[in-house]
Amino acid sequence: NALVVRCLEGIDRGEAFDLTPIREKSPELAAELDSFLDDVECLSSYLRSLHLSSYGPVEESQEWMERAAHEDVSTGSLVGKNFGRFRIQQQLGEGGMGSVFLAEDPNLDCYVALKIPRLDKQSQSDTIKRFRREGQALAQVVHPNVCPIREVSDVHGHPYISMAYIEGFPLKSLIHRQATIPIPQVLTIVAKLADALFEVHEQGVVHRDLKPANVMLKTDTE
Repeated sequence: NALVVRCLEGIDRGEAFDLTPIREKSPELAAELDSFLDDVECLSSYLRSLHLSSYGPVEESQEWMERAAHEDVSTGSLVGKNFGRFRIQQQLGEGGMGSVFLAEDPNLDCYVALKIPRLDKQSQSDTIKRFRREGQALAQVVHPNVCPIREVSDVHGHPYISMAYIEGFPLKSLIHRQATIPIPQVLTIVAKLADALFEVHEQGVVHRDLKPANVMLKTDTE
């Protein structure tokens, strides 16, 4: 029934709809339709009580869909805001593909490193596919010198990778802080990097942005 289809489409858009024409033309559907709408209203009320909609946080769902079309959500503008369930605390770094943020994950009750890619409209589909594929491949890597992957998912179509947050400092800071790094320490760092990269390559992933700023040290040698 075209009237029923128009009614449901309008409800899905959040529009008010006059059901009188349906009751007049299809009285046999009236009771069933009223019951359906009552169920929808009950479900909506319950979700609102949880501050949720069927698509995610009520206020944020519309906000994110609008922002995704007008701005790059991988920039520092996310600091202090929510990205899905994550609360963005600070930007940890930025590279060619996007940014990494320190975020609070209420599900895990801990801080995580959240990697969010920069999406170019012309290559958005390819970027999303590659990003997810690499995240899923890295999630299979178990190595002491590879940051563990917690989750590979998306917020309203914008992908992210949730990783363990490593408390430490980047190798870049060590290089700037020390005029000369002892040879044994250099060899240790290089050996561990090579070992970690071997494991990553075994999963079919090539690190496209390996540099001192992307190497985290928990101590001067780890």
